[in-house]
Amino acid sequence: MTKNTGKRADSGTKAAKGQISISGSPAKPLSDDRGMWEKYLHSEAAHPSRTGRFRDAVDLLYKAVTIDDQPYLHHDLSRAFRGLGELDKALDQITKAIALAALVPDYYDFRAASGLRWVIHRG
Repeated sequence: MTKNTGKRADSGTKAAKGQISISGSPAKPLSDDRGMWEKYLHSEAAHPSRTGRFRDAVDLLYKAVTIDDQPYLHHDLSRAFRGLGELDKALDQITKAIALAALVPDYYDFRAASGLRWVIHRG
């Protein structure tokens, strides 16, 4: 029987072969299940977004989008860009979310409540 010391086995160690560490997070095993990796990155982006570290959230969410292009990732990117004050990018991301999932009313509500449909693109 193993005693639970409350410490993670990988804390304080470098990533071993076959593991990845992203922005100081504990090393996570590589997996063939890309959907799980995308969900991991999406969940890792939640804390920076809630604490106002929107640039960190954007970085993690972009990594997740490259793995699996999901509408909720674009929605969260839109929220992060809005937090950064980059409204043209926020509008672009919410538009992508709507294109991928046109029947999700929350995306339209977010766009309307944020005033994003009134953003003028400058070229």
